[in-house]
Amino acid sequence: MAKIIFTEDQIKLVRKMYEDEKLTIATVANFFDVSYSWLSFRMGDWGIPKRRKWAKKWRRCRGCNNHFRVNKENFYTLKDYLCKSCAQRKQLHIRREKEFGINPDEYILLLDRQDGVCAICGNAPDNKQLAVDHCHKIGKVRGLLCQYCNTGIGLFKEDPEILAKAIDYLQRL
Repeated sequence: MAKIIFTEDQIKLVRKMYEDEKLTIATVANFFDVSYSWLSFRMGDWGIPKRRKWAKKWRRCRGCNNHFRVNKENFYTLKDYLCKSCAQRKQLHIRREKEFGINPDEYILLLDRQDGVCAICGNAPDNKQLAVDHCHKIGKVRGLLCQYCNTGIGLFKEDPEILAKAIDYLQRL
């Protein structure tokens, strides 16, 4: 086999095709009519770093601009190029809009009116957002509640009489 010698201009062209145009080594090798293994080996000699396999498994999130690893758990978020936390936040906004008719700005407005605390107990949420409380009969949003108060009202079936009986029961002792 004849010895292949690349000129400086050809090496620059290989670098441009591989790094700037993001072509694969196989495509560049076909262009110059050389073998893949030969070109792959020579690129190291020429100081052209190879793209690592991990580059295909990582994406940059459009929401927070951080890198996230692509795997089976977050594969569904790839169409939006969102990491897991940004995808969950987006789904939460969509759900609030569908179920309660409030957008993220209205939620923040409600949160500001309540000074960032639960409307019933006055406690700040523990690492979670406050739940949107609404009347199940009318569908009107009443306010934002912590997880415990929201669950409590739901378990008492939003019935003031049952809540009054519970208050009487608690005050007996």
